[in-house]
Amino acid sequence: MLTQEQIQECQSKFICVDLGCGTHKEEGFIGVDVIPGDQVDVISDLNGHFPFPDSSVDFIKAHDFIEHLPDRIHTMNEIWRICKPDAIVDISVPSTDGRGAFQDPTHVSFWNINSFMYYCQEFPLYLAGCQSHYGFKGEFSIVSIEEKQSAHQVIHVHAVLKAIKSEENSYQLSFKDRNLIIFPDWNQSINIIFEQMINVCQTIIDHPKNSGISLLINTQNTNLEDAQFLLADVLMNLYYDKKTEINNDKFPEFNLLNINSTDEYKGLLPVLSSRIILEDENKEFINQIGLEKLPSCTLEEFKNASLAILDKLPYIPLQKKESSLSKAYQKFAEQKFVEAVELFRQAIIENPQFANTGLIPLAHSLILTLDWQEISRNLPTGINYLETSGWLNSLYLGKPVNQEAKPIPWYTYPAIEFIENKINTNFRVFEYGSGNSSLWWSERVTQIISMESDATWFEYLKKNIPSNVELYLIEDDLEYASAINQYEDHYFDVIIVDGINRNQCAEFALSKVKNQGFIIFDNTDDHRHAEGVKKLLESGFIRIDFYGMIPSYLYKNCTSIFFKDIKLLSRGGLPSEKRSCLGRSCFQITSPVIAI
Repeated sequence: MLTQEQIQECQSKFICVDLGCGTHKEEGFIGVDVIPGDQVDVISDLNGHFPFPDSSVDFIKAHDFIEHLPDRIHTMNEIWRICKPDAIVDISVPSTDGRGAFQDPTHVSFWNINSFMYYCQEFPLYLAGCQSHYGFKGEFSIVSIEEKQSAHQVIHVHAVLKAIKSEENSYQLSFKDRNLIIFPDWNQSINIIFEQMINVCQTIIDHPKNSGISLLINTQNTNLEDAQFLLADVLMNLYYDKKTEINNDKFPEFNLLNINSTDEYKGLLPVLSSRIILEDENKEFINQIGLEKLPSCTLEEFKNASLAILDKLPYIPLQKKESSLSKAYQKFAEQKFVEAVELFRQAIIENPQFANTGLIPLAHSLILTLDWQEISRNLPTGINYLETSGWLNSLYLGKPVNQEAKPIPWYTYPAIEFIENKINTNFRVFEYGSGNSSLWWSERVTQIISMESDATWFEYLKKNIPSNVELYLIEDDLEYASAINQYEDHYFDVIIVDGINRNQCAEFALSKVKNQGFIIFDNTDDHRHAEGVKKLLESGFIRIDFYGMIPSYLYKNCTSIFFKDIKLLSRGGLPSEKRSCLGRSCFQITSPVIAI
């Protein structure tokens, strides 16, 4: 019997599927769509069973497609089902944060960047709830996820996921240049089937072009485990009793085809070259699944004219190796950034559209390939702000932390620098939107009252929240914004507007902040928050905008501070005396006035 290592060493085809391909199928992909077209290889209504067997696909592209399917759980279940272990799934979907999700009358499901938390291991509570209560059967990990802006105020979420599956419990299909299929009659005696399998497998092994052949053995009407034992016995018999030579580099693939629905045969048609005719086949079933037009030959014909027969069979022009893009994402996920850079560069050559849109993981990989220790060694100790602020650490970890991996807010760095010496330990803080900022504030003030709108995130946070943080779950937009009204006017020293419904949150915050206090309004450069900004200004607040980088990302955002008491600006002492969670400044290091 072939070992797992021998099977893995066989050169296999890389199966890529373009779901909802329309007229823009990528080269080397199997195009799937409900509407026939020149580039559509498989016509299928993906509201139901996806037309591929379990664990048969290496790479899935689904761009501007999943929003046309009504059942999000079913969609993600089927995508996961057809994925091989570690398969890459490349999804682009209009986000509800822009106009694109709702403008198309054919969109029937709605997604945003948070939607993918329910399917990915990076958010264990969301994933566990989705599996236990909503019926999700799979698991993914996030390779990368980002929002992309386009014309007409349309925002897309681009999510690249990796399928998490146990290879031990997942029977994978391996394809080659020419893929043959047989339909044994499993109602016959086991001895007859065994002899049939011996003859077929021996003939394929003996073929001069055997390294380019894969045989799919249909297991309809039998138990997969029984078929596995039978195939193992066949290969062991050939290896030991018949002294068949097995060369790992030149050996065919033998696959047991475990089909759950006849629709799955549709996805196999583009990769099948021929059917080998056996005695006592179920021809009615073969016609039913649409294989009657597939080229066929008897085993004797294949054996006696093997070269001629094989040369006449269709050659399947699938990718022989994993695409550069999927390999790049894999290396990025493994934090092998040097390898990821070269693969991303090759992916841009293979996919010219990326030259215009760019690849954020490539930009991040380029940064992370640098020798930052050497860079810092050639600067005065502690002067490298990308390192001392924790920005590099945040880029590695994908969350806002400082150099010591302690939580910091997801505000711009200049805003954090400004705020941190304007606060006192006796402050009371009200926070719209909880997270790492809640933990940061908890170490600096007496009381934090934090509102959260997401139930799963709330459940995760409340297990780790400090005793001086009161965390409340309110999912309704209006109730969320008005929750602050239960407190008396001028009660809070600081109010943070950084959650949902920000314009109304800003409006309700007007009377609740102390005259000497201030309001932090994050992402004010987003035009959707302009109404809230105007209300604060009309009420007499002074605004200072802090543009700058934020943890984990390369781009510039804006965090604004609103206040009425001008004395706020002089609060906190001299700049040379400042102590910061983001490290010391250049002159504090090179020309210190006091010991810090």
